[in-house]
Amino acid sequence: MRGLAILFLLGATVYAAPKLEQYVNQWEDPDDARDASAGSSAYATAPRTVRLRADNRGHFLVRATVNGRSIDMLADTGASAVALTEADARRAGFDPRSLNFDIPVQTANGKVNVASVTLDRIEVEGIVMRDVRAMVAENDALASSLLGMSFLGRLASVKLSGDTLELVK
Repeated sequence: MRGLAILFLLGATVYAAPKLEQYVNQWEDPDDARDASAGSSAYATAPRTVRLRADNRGHFLVRATVNGRSIDMLADTGASAVALTEADARRAGFDPRSLNFDIPVQTANGKVNVASVTLDRIEVEGIVMRDVRAMVAENDALASSLLGMSFLGRLASVKLSGDTLELVK
């Protein structure tokens, strides 16, 4: 009788395992799933929260990984898109000489021309986004690359509280 019970439990486990996996997978983040299938050890299904503290000037500085390269950026909810300096664009794998700087934009420092690019992958402290629209600013139009709304707007929430900017995916 005991052997029959073990056989029953084994059969139930074999039947239920794919159903359980299907249930769990319905909640996973597609970006995390792609990362896991690509061999990454990072794999999370719960919402991801990142808290950034303002520096002494009130700026929220962040180290992002753009197309596999580390880039220091300024989180900027006033920027419509992620914006890269030419140097950071080069670091992220773009050749500024091959870009078409034909889009005029108004910045806090005046009008500049930018080129439109798409970032394959950008990560901020475990929050991963793919296929992110970005701009590359011509020459030295930007003092720092900006983490703008083409990234921030895809989050579940962005909340400012005192000197903390909270990002939730």
